[in-house]
Amino acid sequence: MRTVARWAVPLTAGAALLLGSYLAGRAGTPAPHPRAVETHAHRCAHPPPETRPDPTPEEKSRATDQLRELRADLRRVAANRPAQLNELQNFLSANLAEGKITAAQVIEMFRSETDAAALDVLQGVLAANPEVADAPGILDGFLSLAREDRDPARRQSAVAFLGSAWDRDGRVRDALLSLAQAGNDEAVRLAALGTLPAYAAKNRDQAEAVNAGLLDLARREPTAEMKAQALGALGVHGASERVFLEVSHFLVDASPGARFAAAEKLGDAPPVLRPHALGALDQALAREREPGVRQLLLLSLVKAGRSDASELLRRAALRDPELRPDAEEYLVVLGKGYVDWSDILREKAALESARAR
Repeated sequence: MRTVARWAVPLTAGAALLLGSYLAGRAGTPAPHPRAVETHAHRCAHPPPETRPDPTPEEKSRATDQLRELRADLRRVAANRPAQLNELQNFLSANLAEGKITAAQVIEMFRSETDAAALDVLQGVLAANPEVADAPGILDGFLSLAREDRDPARRQSAVAFLGSAWDRDGRVRDALLSLAQAGNDEAVRLAALGTLPAYAAKNRDQAEAVNAGLLDLARREPTAEMKAQALGALGVHGASERVFLEVSHFLVDASPGARFAAAEKLGDAPPVLRPHALGALDQALAREREPGVRQLLLLSLVKAGRSDASELLRRAALRDPELRPDAEEYLVVLGKGYVDWSDILREKAALESARAR
């Protein structure tokens, strides 16, 4: 799988989606099937009422037969796949909630499935039902699949499940960081890096350890693109000062992609680190030669400093004729007193549009 060095794309300072677009999917991470996205978003089965009777053996057998037929139809009929995947998802959600299908049955189906979309449905339904996903053996099963399965699609879908799991002892964190290391299949590495931000957001007590692991991976990573992916996966909101200080070291990295990712992260530096972030970004801006990285450095300078970046923006405008129009427009926006980032981007885009006319 070939990743995309997004730092090389010319950047316009008025593009409000610039920061998010670089990191969404980690520049080449396999995109989940649309049905899997829907599963994660809102397919949360309600626990069965306490008065509901346990399903009879006949009901369980009938549900198992129906599930077998649904999977057979999915393999046999190429047309109308979205509707078939939706039917499979709805059936699993309802029958898991009613106890007619067990989590163990779903993971056994997962072990024999090869279709990527169906795999995403299977793991997504379990992930969306935490009380079912916590059944004994389920987490261990997905950990084993992610590490050892021979089918790349199964490994990637298992990694996606791990990104949604509660991690009580750090085993999931260690597995994801291990899978992201050099020597593993590139698609699996990208999947692990792509799911670590969601994992850390859910398991806040593991977030600092995840950042430490990603920084260590970035320092040792021989591949420029993967180094940028590791830096891009860092969670900086609420991160320690040490994380930002270490990130700033990558502003002098030989890889433009790593410099791009470091600049993006420093834009989110907390107020206590504002002087350090502004100084590091200003120095990087003075020496940077890649146009796309220079544009992001300027953007991050404004994001990190707001009005405190004004003097540095004036310096950049004098130093760099190519950045002068953007720097001067940011000065106009900041001079009007805007401090909210979305407002700054909106006003900057309006000035940029007027300049283009």
